[in-house]
Amino acid sequence: MWTAKRSLIFAAALLVAVSGYTTYYTFLGIIDGLRALPEPYLPDPNPKNSGPRETRQQPPQQDVKLEQGFGAGSQELQRPLRLWLPDKGVAFSAGDFALDKAGRVRLAPFSAAFFHKTKKPGEYPEISTIKCDVAILTLDQPATSFSDLNNRKVIAVEMMGKRPGIVLTNNRRTAGKHDDIDVLVTNGNLIYEERRNMIWTPGVVCLTDHQSRPPTVIRGTGMEMNLAKDSGPNAKRVPRPRPAQSGSEAGSVEVIRLKADVQMHFWVDSRAGFLGGAQDGKKVVLPAPSPLAGRKAIPPEKAQIHIRTGGPFVYDLIKEFAWFESPPTRESKTGKGHADPVAPDQVHVERLQNTRGKETLDQLICDRLELQFRRKVNPQAPAGNTVNTGGDKEIETAHATKRGGNFVTVALESEKTEAYGAELLYRVGDNTTGPMTILKGDPQRPLRAGKDGHKLVCKELHLFAANSVGEGQRFWAKGPGQIDLLDTKHGDKHAYPTHVLWKDTLDVVTEKEGGQVFDLMKVVGEASFIDDLQKQELHGDQIFVWVRQLQESAKKVNAVGGGKHELHRVIAKNKVRARSPEFIIREASQLTMIFLPELARNERLPDTIITKSPADRPKGPAVIPQNTPGSLQKEEIIPRNVAVPVEGKKPRQPIELQAIDITATISTLGTKKQLQELVAEGNVYVFQAGEKQGEKGIDITGRLLTVKQTDRGATLVVYGEKDKLARLEVGDSIIVGPRVTVNQPENRADVEGQGAMEMPTNKNLDGTETSKKNTRIRIYWKKNMTFDGKYAMFQGGVQAHEIGAHSYVLCEVLHTILDRTVIFKEGGKENQKAKIDRLIFDKNVFVDDAKVDEKKKLVQHARAQARLLVNLQDGPTRMTGPGEVRILAKGSAQTELAPPVGPGKGTAPKALEWKLTHVKFRDSMMATTNPGSKTATFYGKNEGVEVFHFPTIKIDDKMDADRPPKDGLYLRCEILNVDSRQRGDRTVQTMIAKKNVNFKTDQYFGQADIVKFDESTDIVILEGLNGRDVQLFQWVNGTAQRATVQTTKVLYNRRTGELKTDGVKSLTN
Repeated sequence: MWTAKRSLIFAAALLVAVSGYTTYYTFLGIIDGLRALPEPYLPDPNPKNSGPRETRQQPPQQDVKLEQGFGAGSQELQRPLRLWLPDKGVAFSAGDFALDKAGRVRLAPFSAAFFHKTKKPGEYPEISTIKCDVAILTLDQPATSFSDLNNRKVIAVEMMGKRPGIVLTNNRRTAGKHDDIDVLVTNGNLIYEERRNMIWTPGVVCLTDHQSRPPTVIRGTGMEMNLAKDSGPNAKRVPRPRPAQSGSEAGSVEVIRLKADVQMHFWVDSRAGFLGGAQDGKKVVLPAPSPLAGRKAIPPEKAQIHIRTGGPFVYDLIKEFAWFESPPTRESKTGKGHADPVAPDQVHVERLQNTRGKETLDQLICDRLELQFRRKVNPQAPAGNTVNTGGDKEIETAHATKRGGNFVTVALESEKTEAYGAELLYRVGDNTTGPMTILKGDPQRPLRAGKDGHKLVCKELHLFAANSVGEGQRFWAKGPGQIDLLDTKHGDKHAYPTHVLWKDTLDVVTEKEGGQVFDLMKVVGEASFIDDLQKQELHGDQIFVWVRQLQESAKKVNAVGGGKHELHRVIAKNKVRARSPEFIIREASQLTMIFLPELARNERLPDTIITKSPADRPKGPAVIPQNTPGSLQKEEIIPRNVAVPVEGKKPRQPIELQAIDITATISTLGTKKQLQELVAEGNVYVFQAGEKQGEKGIDITGRLLTVKQTDRGATLVVYGEKDKLARLEVGDSIIVGPRVTVNQPENRADVEGQGAMEMPTNKNLDGTETSKKNTRIRIYWKKNMTFDGKYAMFQGGVQAHEIGAHSYVLCEVLHTILDRTVIFKEGGKENQKAKIDRLIFDKNVFVDDAKVDEKKKLVQHARAQARLLVNLQDGPTRMTGPGEVRILAKGSAQTELAPPVGPGKGTAPKALEWKLTHVKFRDSMMATTNPGSKTATFYGKNEGVEVFHFPTIKIDDKMDADRPPKDGLYLRCEILNVDSRQRGDRTVQTMIAKKNVNFKTDQYFGQADIVKFDESTDIVILEGLNGRDVQLFQWVNGTAQRATVQTTKVLYNRRTGELKTDGVKSLTN
């Protein structure tokens, strides 16, 4: 098949051949240099003998050749000058022959037929013909007669034609005219000049190749052909070596130039990659294209190419390299050239093709277009065989550039693509790779492109088409760049809501995984995905996006939503940040998002509702025997089932996440995408603000976080490290442990292993009103913790501390009940500031409470031990024995209510001294705290309550119950009431012992039904009930002396040793 390039090459070679043969062989060959014929061979001068001879004469050979070249009855057979040169294979036909004054030879009219050598025996000859009105030969020396032509050299030839002009034709070795190549030169002469070794014409040149349908047409104004060395009419006819480049058809012509108004129409394979496409699309608005030759129905396997320019066209036949250029820039008033902004002055390339039954037009506009041709190799040929069975040539490379302020414009209707840049490069594909197209911008103006309405801005764009087996398709863009995705659903204001940005490169390839085909987008260098409508952002150094290619026929009929593509996976690496109304990722090294395939309406199973059995629920504290004084009723300590309040419709605060590696699994139901599972690993930090400014909803710190989402809420598990436990803050509560689980559907939190929890309280550990505004209690444990939002249980080595105070409690099991329920699902929900309502310490309870003044000096130190301790926020504090209480506080020997010691014997008040009150009880204790005072009642059957009251500065000090020290007191009874009041910087106590009371001091000891002791006066009152007398004994020199006092009431002043009695019946020493 003859391509446009091959046709142009032939036309150039044909012009050279015609010029050479015409000037040299015709005009110098007409000189008769033969001897005169013998007389027998001359015609008979007698007219009578001029009749037909007996033998029929054959037509002259020149007539046979002219008839074969120009056809029977042609004008060439009627001209007087006809000649056949068999050694040169040329037949000539001319009319008048004349010499002008300058000695040039003039022939008019003139025709010639060139018979090329046959390649195969018996085949029809290849014939090239030329026709013109006048041919003028210029010789190296003027000629005066025909005989002068024998020793002259032709140095120039000029051919002229009126209408239709100068015509050259090649028959392509066939007798018919359907596949001829015609070259027509009009409006100008065709000139050859030996000195310049060039053929040129200022006229219009038109080449038509009739073999293709429609014909291939090349037009231009002004032509120049540079001839090869030794290829002119005067050169010796010797075999010339073939050009080094394979497939070159230069022959005797090296370069062809068309100076202006160039147009080329030719056909290519529709699979050719240059401006090729295979998709339907709408026409891009560009300058109106010129009418294409033969705009008839285009066969699907063909595409028509039309190239036009008002500027020059140059073709190098040796290198098989061609270029088109727009007209030169016009001169402005300043004298400087400027680019012509009018698109018709640029080079236009148009490709018309039939794409799935519809004609589409692809266009390229530039200021200079360079094309490198090569012989089209049969891909099925064996290796090393470059023989082209079709005889076609193809574009190997193309290079389009702009000039000045113009653009290189690409508009592909077949691909719904347009681009505006500074440069385009194209490379043909081979057996392994498909065609490649590169578009570039310049430093001042980046490349701008669009596809399907989407916008692209970048420095450079590489498009790799698929190879012969449909593989290797690729899209590569050099940054910085940006893509704006079109969305026509939201009007012009939000027409481009989605953006992709990058600094280095963007790469899109096709990848197969698990039998499925994915489009993989690789965005590198400060990569960003931004959705303005959804208010979503994703940033990272690298972002990889896998998109699943869907076939419409394969989609579920009842599926919600749709589309030809579906997100499969997204991976962001290094300096990852993300933001959405629901979620914010502050920083991560890697983020992986896995998108599950879309579920149909009826294919999704409902979430399983897990109901815990009673055995799985948190156990309440041990029940205290009901008949014991001061015991709790069962319903008071077992938490009730708390109904979770209905969630409001207020917008929730976003959850902020920070980790090294984050993996999220996202499900799709209709148009909604929701988180199904999340795993965050390495330096995990999660934060969610409360509904009010400054409040916290959720605050999580750990090594690993897992989240499983259901319709009823999420289950969060936070893992810590050996040296750094996981930390979870919900509302005003903080939970720390090696593994913290928050089950939102059940509104439950669990910690496995040792941990800590911190929560607010309105009371101190001893049940007193706190003087601080935000008092908090921190609880440590060694085994586990369970918290359902209202009730919490801590087990194993429990320690409770009052933050900011010197108080703590130790026990084996701790139960806390809040005044309201914490809702884990909402975190900082309004009015959810829950505080401790009561504390229940169980098993081996130990309390240590120290109070200090403003100067951080110790005022009082108390300790208590018991089996169970219950602290009710609005009620008494209860302890279950056996247990003990120690209170170390400052007291005074100064008596305020005691009688004077005697006239003139007043003494100054004693300095404050530390005194310890140590109470042991067998059964229980109940304490009530009021502002400025605290009352405690101890119970112990069978004299199960003991009191040790003595001066000391050590809270762990002991007193001998048999021999109390000076100012010491010992009591043993069944019921003991202790009232403590704070007076300035000292604590004053009053004790009342009941039932089987035994007491001892450093001077007396005895028994009574009731013993009262007032520390402020240091007076002991002993009373007997129901007619029973008080028994009193006195120590004399360290020996107990029995002193019987038969009375019901005795007042003993410990400071003076004075005794006062009422109703004394007898006194014995």
